[in-house]
Amino acid sequence: MQNTNSEQLHSEHETWLNELTLWHNELMFYDRMLLRLAAMDVPKSDTDQMEEFKSRFDTLQEKFSTMRTAIENHERSLHNGGSSESHADAHNTSRENIHLFEKEFKALKNDFFVFSDKE
Repeated sequence: MQNTNSEQLHSEHETWLNELTLWHNELMFYDRMLLRLAAMDVPKSDTDQMEEFKSRFDTLQEKFSTMRTAIENHERSLHNGGSSESHADAHNTSRENIHLFEKEFKALKNDFFVFSDKE
C-alpha cells in the first residue's frame, strides 16, 4: 500500500513538473511578445500597462522556480523515507500551490490577450 501511494505521489510530481515547464515556456513566449509590443510606438498608458505585465511575468517566473524546487525537494524526501503524514501535508500544500498558480496564470494570460489584441 505504501509503495502504491509513493508511486501515485511520484506520478503527480512528474505531471506538475511537466505542467510547470509548459507554463514556463508559454510565459517566455508572452514575455517576448511583450518586448515586441514595447518596441512599437505606443501611448504612455500602454507603456505603463506593459511595465505592469512585465512585473507580473517576472513574479510568475519566481513562483515557477519556488514551486519547482519545492516539488523536487518533496520528491527527494519521498525517496529518503520519513513520515508519511509529513509527506501528505507537503504534497497537499504543493497541490494547492499548483492550483492557485494555474488560476493566477490563466488570469494573467487572459488580461494579456485582451491588452495585446487591442494593439
